[in-house]
Amino acid sequence: MRPIKIAILGFGKIAADQHVPSIAGNDRLELVASSSRSGQGVVQAFTDWRQLIRSVEGLQAVAITTPPGPRYEIARECILAGLHCLLEKPPTAGLAEINDLACLAEEGRHVSIAVQRGATTEIPIFDIMRRRLTLTGSTLRPRPVEFKTMVADEISRTVWPYVEGGRLKPVIDATFPLAEADAAHARMESGGHVGKIVLTVRE
Repeated sequence: MRPIKIAILGFGKIAADQHVPSIAGNDRLELVASSSRSGQGVVQAFTDWRQLIRSVEGLQAVAITTPPGPRYEIARECILAGLHCLLEKPPTAGLAEINDLACLAEEGRHVSIAVQRGATTEIPIFDIMRRRLTLTGSTLRPRPVEFKTMVADEISRTVWPYVEGGRLKPVIDATFPLAEADAAHARMESGGHVGKIVLTVRE
């Protein structure tokens, strides 16, 4: 089976630290191009993501790692071009809400694994029916201990070597002293962060 040709749109720190090594470690994927406004990237590097999706031969999928604001527009155009899309979280500027399901392809699938702005939202059910969409989700907390143990063992076997080798590391967006926790919360609630927000405590 030939690997899926994938490109990274919005190449930056999180793409370099997380997506590039993950793609390189998966023989089912082949990283063929990237785009960023600065031209920074790997393989074929573009400054215009539209030019990338039009010109890279055989492209099948994209990982969209831009800031949240433009992700919806990019995803919509990529889907219309027939590409599979992976969106970094939050998938759009409205983090916990599916404001517009038009960005999903016919018979598309939306998988929710976390929310940060509440557990309820309004969903346009007619769009779900008309496009034959599948909405699903998963969370680890209520699963039995046996399942969590299996997940931990699998992570230890397949992921942890990348951590120990320095190829996989957390992305830190900002660091605040504990006394500025309100500023840290404001940064998180803005939806503009990419990576972890850390509070530091003096010993």
